[in-house]
Amino acid sequence: TYPAVDSSSFNWQKLTVADGGPDVQEALCYGELFPGEVLNVSAITPNTFSVSGPYPNPFNPTTTISIALPQASLVTMSVYDINGRQVAQVVNGFRPAGIHQVTFDGSHLASGIYLYSVTAGSYRATGKMVLLK
Repeated sequence: TYPAVDSSSFNWQKLTVADGGPDVQEALCYGELFPGEVLNVSAITPNTFSVSGPYPNPFNPTTTISIALPQASLVTMSVYDINGRQVAQVVNGFRPAGIHQVTFDGSHLASGIYLYSVTAGSYRATGKMVLLK
């Protein structure tokens, strides 16, 4: 019965209120998309966390990685060179439950093997991708 607050600077979702009153007890704030990140939330919530892709692999200069979240989570995705140096942070923010597709642009990088790491809550996945120019 209380009006929702809307702002152009962030999105939020009210999860619970105290005894139906005006005090918000729990809220979830979603991070804004990073350049190159495409939000594609499935209407069906997945049952388990998973990471698919990258596709294509090898790639030049972009590849897409799909992340399935069974619940809303703080998600980070970083890319590392073969020496373990972080070369990009592709995602860093809250995402709702669903399937999200992230596009990584490696046009600023040299050809080679790169590793990606995706963390969402207590889940973690890593993988290898090859950039061929």
